[in-house]
Amino acid sequence: MEFILKVTAAALKWSISSEAILTLMESNLQKEISHITFIQEFASFIK
Repeated sequence: MEFILKVTAAALKWSISSEAILTLMESNLQKEISHITFIQEFASFIK
């Protein structure tokens, strides 16, 4: 029983940390996209 609890706890920790990593990557991606969009708009403004 204790083993099952440890495995469940480990699985929960892993899913939470992987979720956090995904969220972090997603927010970084959003920043990159907005940065690229800004550069494109700036370039079209200069033309």
